[in-house]
Amino acid sequence: RRSQDPDFPTQEGQTFRGNFYWRCLTPLRTPCFAGSATGMINDPLTCRKDIGSRIQDGLQTFYAPLFDDLPYCQYARGVMMFQTQDYQVGQYKFSAEIISYDGRRASKDVMIEITEVRVPR
Repeated sequence: RRSQDPDFPTQEGQTFRGNFYWRCLTPLRTPCFAGSATGMINDPLTCRKDIGSRIQDGLQTFYAPLFDDLPYCQYARGVMMFQTQDYQVGQYKFSAEIISYDGRRASKDVMIEITEVRVPR
C-alpha cells in the first residue's frame, strides 16, 4: 500500500508512518458497534488468519480472516476486515482517517450497500 502523495512517497514494502482511525455507521447513521457514540473503532484486535482458505478482493489475494466472535479485526496495519454476515439491509458508512507523525492528514468515506441478493462480480 504505497502512499499516493508524490512529495512524501512510502517506500516499497512499507506502510505509511502515522496512525489509522476507523469509523462505521449503520444505515440509520448510528454506531455499528457498542462502545462509541461516534462510530469510532477503538483498539481493534489483530485478525487470526486461515492459511487454508483464501479470499480475493480488489485484485489482491488474502488469507481468509478468522473472526472468532469478533465483529471486525485488523488484518494488517492499515487494513480492517468486517464480519458483515449479520448486517441489516441498507447503506453503511465506513470512514478511514490517517494522520502522519508530522501532522498531515487525509480521510475518506465509503458507502457500502448491504443487500439480500447475490451481487455478481
